[in-house]
Amino acid sequence: QLLDPFVNEDKDSAFTASLIEKDEKKRRLYMKKLRFKEFISDSNSIKYINLKDALLYAKSDDKEENSIKYKQDEYIYKLYSPKGHIGYSKLKVSDDKFIGLVKWGSGAGNTILCEAETSVVWTMGALIAKKNYSIKYFFYKLNYQFFHKFISTSTTPNLYYNDFSEELIQTPSYAEQEKIGGFLSTFDELIEKQQDKIGLLKELKKGYLQKMFPKNDANVPEIRFK
Repeated sequence: QLLDPFVNEDKDSAFTASLIEKDEKKRRLYMKKLRFKEFISDSNSIKYINLKDALLYAKSDDKEENSIKYKQDEYIYKLYSPKGHIGYSKLKVSDDKFIGLVKWGSGAGNTILCEAETSVVWTMGALIAKKNYSIKYFFYKLNYQFFHKFISTSTTPNLYYNDFSEELIQTPSYAEQEKIGGFLSTFDELIEKQQDKIGLLKELKKGYLQKMFPKNDANVPEIRFK
């Protein structure tokens, strides 16, 4: 419905107020459908905060060439690149789990969830949750779509913390953050397990392919059906 510019101010205000009330009811209904039962009645716990109030930023000076492939001596901290765990480093970025954020290069804006007491290569930064904020919640909340609009593409793509640190983020209570983060992480765990199974099946298939066909100097394969 459109507001009629010729209606009197009182009616206009009342009509606007009714639209706001309807919108609020829709919002509450939407939240009710998509929230865990124990949080449905707590509509006031969801607030908007600046990202910097929830997440600290730490940069890494770790060079990939200074890492080693296997843990030994002082190289005890896992080192992550945008592709995942690549080796071990002398340094660690955080004592807790953190979000590894690609800040430079073609993968700028991509994120990975890193284990506690680990490090990332210099093309990445670390977003570390402050007290009463869940790192898993923000990992799922702040996906590539969030960071994409802040990427500078003048030459090489770059992402600067100061450009997005003031962004407002809708944030529920810590308990609900933990619940959401834990719920979504179960999907990642299931996917990882399935990927492991797929890897094993591929290796099994590879083995059968090698043994179910005769080799160059053989008349029969190593494995045959009865």
